[in-house]
Amino acid sequence: MKVEQGMNYRDAFEQVKDTTVFTTHTPVPAGHDIFSHQLLDKYFDSYLPTLDLSREEFFRLGENPVRPDGFNMTAFALRASKYHNAVSKKHERSAERCGSSSGRDDLWKRFPLTT
Repeated sequence: MKVEQGMNYRDAFEQVKDTTVFTTHTPVPAGHDIFSHQLLDKYFDSYLPTLDLSREEFFRLGENPVRPDGFNMTAFALRASKYHNAVSKKHERSAERCGSSSGRDDLWKRFPLTT
């Protein structure tokens, strides 16, 4: 929406990130959607150039350093949000494995979970 209103992609991404909280709800792999790069190419190939975003840059946004086997939506959500939360310590560990500890504000570090 912001890009459609004339804002460039990078500024829009940062503005959305700065105002977004992502809460991890599942620690199991089946709860983290991963899409093949081939599928993403099918749906985003013609759209990415309008954002001035390369295919490689886009794929890096969803790369899970532990399992780089596709576009991981949890990894993307962690990169696209400044604030991170988890519903339990188990969920916190799951999010950390997706690469959330990269200069973001992990709320669980400021407000430790007790369960």
